[in-house]
Amino acid sequence: KSKVTQNALFKCLKNKIPFIPDERDSNRTTHTIRDAILIFFSAFFLHSKSLDSHFELLNSAKGCSNKSLFGIKALPSANQIRNLIDPIETVHFCDVQDSIVYNMQRSGVLQQFKPSKSKWGYLISIDGFEFFRSKNLSCPACNKAEHKDDTIDYFHRALLAGFVHPTEDIFLPFSQDFIMRQDGSTKEDCERNSAKRWAEDFRRRHPQMRGTILADALHANQPFLELLPQNRLNFLIACKPGSNPYMFEWIDTLREGGDLKTFTKKYRKGKYWYESTYEYANGVPIRDSNDALKVSFVMETIRLAGTDEVVGRHSFITNFTLENDQEAEEAACFGRKRWKSENEGHNTLKNQGYNINHNYGHGKENLANNAVVLCLIAMMMHVILAFVKQEGFGLLRQIFSTLHACMESIRSVFRIVGCRTELGKVFITVLEKGSIPLRIVRVLLMIRASVPLTFERCL
Repeated sequence: KSKVTQNALFKCLKNKIPFIPDERDSNRTTHTIRDAILIFFSAFFLHSKSLDSHFELLNSAKGCSNKSLFGIKALPSANQIRNLIDPIETVHFCDVQDSIVYNMQRSGVLQQFKPSKSKWGYLISIDGFEFFRSKNLSCPACNKAEHKDDTIDYFHRALLAGFVHPTEDIFLPFSQDFIMRQDGSTKEDCERNSAKRWAEDFRRRHPQMRGTILADALHANQPFLELLPQNRLNFLIACKPGSNPYMFEWIDTLREGGDLKTFTKKYRKGKYWYESTYEYANGVPIRDSNDALKVSFVMETIRLAGTDEVVGRHSFITNFTLENDQEAEEAACFGRKRWKSENEGHNTLKNQGYNINHNYGHGKENLANNAVVLCLIAMMMHVILAFVKQEGFGLLRQIFSTLHACMESIRSVFRIVGCRTELGKVFITVLEKGSIPLRIVRVLLMIRASVPLTFERCL
């Protein structure tokens, strides 16, 4: 089995770059696509707030360049970087994501994301999110929202897919589909159509991977639920009375007739006791039609123990038959995992240092979408390295309460000592090989404690 290290993950990106076409005249080029991509990627990997601040970091420490950390040979300007990345087809960066997934499969790490019961396969959560909005900047890939005051909002959205760990609070993004007007269409795109495209593309890219799709009630519709099994995917989708009224009327009829299987479990969470009442049934029609898809239904109602106060109610449908109480409880538990895509996914991307809503450049073709995929690749690597507890990265994450604080301290070290000092060289070893000397820990602890640093104290 191969080993998942930061160096191995970096190679997943670097090894794909030579396959990206460069239409420029080789005799008249000064900067390479390779350097432009690595600079853009390293900005996300180190949680830089903007390209300009990242340029300062790469050239910091009294002329001692930090470019060598990511193998950057020459430093183009910010506009040159944007111009180089803008025309690149986004599919090339999607190939990098696939390469990282294959690396995890070969190493056996991805196997740890599977529930103990093999029938579920991997739990894959999908959800749409917005990452750009402006009244002035736009590109051909932008969606448009026209308002009553005759103003127009231009925005970018994508459907994000990620592996959800069955027992830990981990969301690993690995794929996306951009919600934008398709070739030859005059209509605006939507999340439902994006989900259909994603399912077909997923099966093409990962022909043997077993998975169960987790999604919100927007996707609890028959066309999508029929498409998933056609692509050898299972589903565990949230549902609501407003979205599926006929199905909930059917459930009410079963409940009144005593045909709804029911059981209750009591448990403690923190200082409070709760009671979860589960109701489930198989062979429930999703809509009022002769060709209605039959699904299994489970509802969990959570109350404070000893009271009638309802603190939560969650309903899900699945193509799996729920054979017993244990399987019904497991389905409800896994169904709730879809919120990891919002809490550990969207929230992390927007508020925990990745600055995905920041305009790193919009471009005229693919720049906005390419920037998002590079950002997601950086997040993939961070999640994986933290999960496998790579020696150096794992220790850094133990020192700092958040990944963003950790990256801020790494950037501080680069600014102070650069990569040509002895400490800087050791720090490259930390990032590339995962070994971390005690003196590096001391430096980071001093930074965390806001202790004034001098060059002598660092060494």
